[in-house]
Amino acid sequence: MKDRRVRILSSFLAAALCVTTLLLPASAAEDGVTVWNDTIGGNTARLVTVAMTPGRTGEVALANDSVVESASAKTILDTKDAQADTHVVAAINGGFFNSYTKGEPVFPASCPMILNAVVKDGRLIHSGNTTAIGFTAGGKALVDWVTLSYQVQLGNGFTVGGDWGMNVYLTDPYAIMLFDEHLTLPIDVPSSSTMFYIEGGTITKAMPGSSITVPAGTHVLVYNSAVAEMERGHDRLPEVGMTADIMLTAAGTDRDTEWTGVRDALVGGPLLVKDGVNVVDDTRNQGFYSDPKQRPDTVLGRSFVGVLGNGSLVLGTVSASFRQIADWMVANGVQEGVSMDGGASSMLYADGSFVTPAGRALASVLTIVDKSGGAQTTQPSVDPGAPSAWAAAEIQTAISAGLVPESIQKSYPAPITRQDFCRLIWELIKKQPDYLQLLWGKDQVVFPDATADEVNWCAQLGLVSGTGDGRFEPFRQLKRSEAAKILALTTQLLGVADTGARSASFTDRASFGWAEPFIDYCGVNGIMNGGDGVFDPDGTFSREQAIATILRIYQRYGS
Repeated sequence: MKDRRVRILSSFLAAALCVTTLLLPASAAEDGVTVWNDTIGGNTARLVTVAMTPGRTGEVALANDSVVESASAKTILDTKDAQADTHVVAAINGGFFNSYTKGEPVFPASCPMILNAVVKDGRLIHSGNTTAIGFTAGGKALVDWVTLSYQVQLGNGFTVGGDWGMNVYLTDPYAIMLFDEHLTLPIDVPSSSTMFYIEGGTITKAMPGSSITVPAGTHVLVYNSAVAEMERGHDRLPEVGMTADIMLTAAGTDRDTEWTGVRDALVGGPLLVKDGVNVVDDTRNQGFYSDPKQRPDTVLGRSFVGVLGNGSLVLGTVSASFRQIADWMVANGVQEGVSMDGGASSMLYADGSFVTPAGRALASVLTIVDKSGGAQTTQPSVDPGAPSAWAAAEIQTAISAGLVPESIQKSYPAPITRQDFCRLIWELIKKQPDYLQLLWGKDQVVFPDATADEVNWCAQLGLVSGTGDGRFEPFRQLKRSEAAKILALTTQLLGVADTGARSASFTDRASFGWAEPFIDYCGVNGIMNGGDGVFDPDGTFSREQAIATILRIYQRYGS
């Protein structure tokens, strides 16, 4: 049965609660949800403190499960609360959206479109700004300046997405866009663009642009005219039957790996507190302050969310400035805090009642929910990114040895990219005594399309090379033949000479081509093998296979 009790604190108890940190009194700790008042900037703040007990997490609730519609807060919360094994214990309004539209909604010109990034069920469903609050599968809250984007890994070895739009229409002729069912209004795609329908991880049809509404369970990848022509000329355009794996990516923080694993996230207003410090004046917030209503010392109705040192949350609404709210957060033990939309959008809810009713329809709500039995129903029962049984022990050994960067400690069966393989190689090189001396006297190599230092350092050592036209293609999936060459050259750099011996175990030698000496070297030295006698030089190389080979070199030949 759903528990509907909410503890309302008296003014005396609230004042006692707010001495140095927001610790729940014993009388409220059993329920874990406390409604109380305090003073921020001379005005009364309505506050809800939520203990993030096992089975409790944050989830984004959208009006009609759409990024272009609005509805009453009650409708959004009732819909969320009606989901199986889900009980909304607290909620606050979400981020900014276009709230000043009238008449029949039209995308993108006139509709209640969400303006910033949203992640739902582990997928990016809207692009936007960078101050986000997110929740991992285990219910841990994160607040950061973080760039959330998508990537589509195509079966032809290329990756698209990145800074291009997700459920955002772009007129740039070189733009690539991705749309899904959360864009519930028709999209007018010009006939000069090319649309690729993705269902179940496979491209099922390609067609010229037209007016469409995205079907449920489908993504539509759109190449505008110029980029479609360019990719067609390079024979890189997606094709029907090709795989297309859509992934969430995160950048700009010291915990990008955690962010790529968030289940739900949304962007609000400026970041208020980071690591227990008021960061209102940080330059990364300046994009929010062009509107006079959003400047640090302007007093208006505000909504905010803070994360305490013990992982509990405090949600609040108040008429105050960002600076006043941030100062209050710091004084009360908040470690990370972010503002949400304000004014008439401000809304606060706790276990069945509106503490602060919204003054308008909303597009998104951040809900804090209890899941039945403490289980996360959105988390798969088997983690598809977990290592295969054969690789689990080697991966753990490699991690313990410091050979695997944190950014690669996930999605182990997935193909590794050229850039990530360089990162693994560089971790192996770093284990060598005076490894920096290996770079001395060698010309610096810089690829304009590769920002990772590890790529350029590996190129400086002669371990990797470009793909033509000065490019490296860092996000292209690594071929097994390429892996063999890099592994062979790396092992030779460590002093293991090439004897020219041939490996007798491969039956597809005729397909080796330029890679034959490197494949033989890896086979003879026990670094890299094939399956059932087949090496498959053009096949992909998984992350777990890459980690295993790096570990073998380290254990047999490395320092």
